[in-house]
Amino acid sequence: ILAVEPSHSDAWHLLGVACAQACRYQEGVECIQRAIALNPDFPEAHYNLATAFQDQGKFDEAVASFRRALALAPDRPETHYNLGNALREQGKLDEAVACYRRALALRPDVAEAYNNLGNALASQGRLHEAVACYDRAIELRPDWAAIPYNLGNAFRALGRLADAVACYRRAIERKPDYAEAYNNLGNAFQDQAKLDDAIACYRRALELRPDHAEAYNNLGNAFRLRGDADEAVACYRRA
Repeated sequence: ILAVEPSHSDAWHLLGVACAQACRYQEGVECIQRAIALNPDFPEAHYNLATAFQDQGKFDEAVASFRRALALAPDRPETHYNLGNALREQGKLDEAVACYRRALALRPDVAEAYNNLGNALASQGRLHEAVACYDRAIELRPDWAAIPYNLGNAFRALGRLADAVACYRRAIERKPDYAEAYNNLGNAFQDQAKLDDAIACYRRALELRPDHAEAYNNLGNAFRLRGDADEAVACYRRA
């Protein structure tokens, strides 16, 4: 199309999206920017330009493009959601929370938005609100291992260790190779002074991820608390 009609904004946009999906981000950005130059009031192009920036970790540019997309099409929940993600990466948690809430007002059945709202609230220390979000996310996506994992982290931060253990186990049931869940399950056991159980969890995390420095450090702590100094030293050296 572009060989015949080089001013075809849709074609430039679609070419840019294809390049970005192939991880050819710079080409993708340039093509989408060409589409926007031809048609500045093109919300999908601004949105996809933002996602291309976001995938590269260029969050300032992503936020600007998401905002432009919303100025043109303010009722698109996915744009509010992804703007929230970019703002959360920037540490702008109040703004991220507002974006997730707006996304959910527009589309109340999106588990990912509840999960990420919970993450933002948890980062602010608003743990009871985070728990409510994770509970709703689990209702919508009961098969998704990340949500009970995040809920477990919130329960552990609240000192509700038995609930945290149950959530980490639920996450592992859904994703048996979930090294982070084994590591945090070990932490919850260690908080309960169940050191043998903690050690078994850390070892399983390390079987799944042999480069998991945090798990080595946590395993060393558990050995130290159990009085196994030599084992502890060996773990710390690996961390």
